[in-house]
Amino acid sequence: MTGARRTLPQVAVATPPPFRLPAEHFAAALGWLALLALGLPLVAPLLARGQVFDPGVFALVHVAVLGVLASTIFGALLQFVPGGLEVPLRSVSIGHAGFWLHQSGVAFLVAGFWWWRGWLQLVGWSLVLLAVGAISINVLPARRRSTHGKLVGLYLTVAHSALGFAMALGFARIGSTLGWWPLDRLGLVPAVGVGSRMVPTFLLAQGDDRIRLRLILALATVGLVLYPLGATFRWPAPLWIGAGALVASGLAILELAARWFGRKHRRLDPALRHVAVAFVGLAASVAWGIALWNDPGNLRRWAAYVTVATLGWLLMLVIGILAKLLTHLSYLNLFRTMPGFARAGNPNLLLRPDWMDGALALLALGAVGLPVAIERGHEQAAIAAAAVWSAGAALTLANYVRMFARGRR
Repeated sequence: MTGARRTLPQVAVATPPPFRLPAEHFAAALGWLALLALGLPLVAPLLARGQVFDPGVFALVHVAVLGVLASTIFGALLQFVPGGLEVPLRSVSIGHAGFWLHQSGVAFLVAGFWWWRGWLQLVGWSLVLLAVGAISINVLPARRRSTHGKLVGLYLTVAHSALGFAMALGFARIGSTLGWWPLDRLGLVPAVGVGSRMVPTFLLAQGDDRIRLRLILALATVGLVLYPLGATFRWPAPLWIGAGALVASGLAILELAARWFGRKHRRLDPALRHVAVAFVGLAASVAWGIALWNDPGNLRRWAAYVTVATLGWLLMLVIGILAKLLTHLSYLNLFRTMPGFARAGNPNLLLRPDWMDGALALLALGAVGLPVAIERGHEQAAIAAAAVWSAGAALTLANYVRMFARGRR
């Protein structure tokens, strides 16, 4: 062959994003966690009295779900896509823009619910919707372009579709009473999808779980579509079919988690103990969900169910995962500028393990005690349990403050 040279097509390299992008999401999640810890004892007596539609309750639910949970998941996704799916982000700048849209949107929403101002809620939902669009630009194309992790990519697609559907209901029902009920379930899909890579990796428990993951995805998709439709439009058949699918998906996740922990090849460190306890919280939330079938009009039981699913399962899981992600990313990216990190010599040593175990005990005790007190209508017990959970969250936050303070010395 003579003449012109043959050039090979350029292939984008899936490099990790700048540390600032996931770090700002994780920092915001910790900030919202602090606000949740302050507000939970204030709304606990309202929940025990069955006042589940009080503006303060709405506000705190959005702090937990869209503030802590969504901020952590978005930050993890922006870090996970290049590494887990081996596809580079489309735009880091859009990632930063999505972060500020999301945080400002949650702030407007929380203010709108706390002071019960419809226009603030509408502005908040609009900003959050734009933020979801921004992260979709970076995350959703990865599924089509990835040669690895297509099943995880499918989880991300379903999660974004479910989030968009719930937000559409929120737009249609701003200021209505049922706008927040579906939100606690939206963390299920991305938590399982991304967790199916992270948790076995942390446990050194690799294996082929694709059949189970496809089953969980199918059940969760049916539940996330039919249950909100039935609840919103008062259609009994979709409501019960969707509820059954969500319960079945929860049981399937528990069976999958048992497989992960059963084939682990390492001892559980404090972060992984948080993850293990989170699956216990999932089992408790499934049990509460089944109990709701016999008394679907019991508002205190609904509040107890949402509380245990949010505090005991989803937030416990993201606190454990965050303890792994933030320490490792901080160590790798700040090693040269943080002399304290260099002296530690290991990212697993950046957080005090005794503080983490103490926080875990407080978080678990509060996550169990609060829903029990809510269901039984004991206001003082609810306040005490909420204060215990808040103390666990405060100890978690203090551990991160200590980590960065020691790193600078």
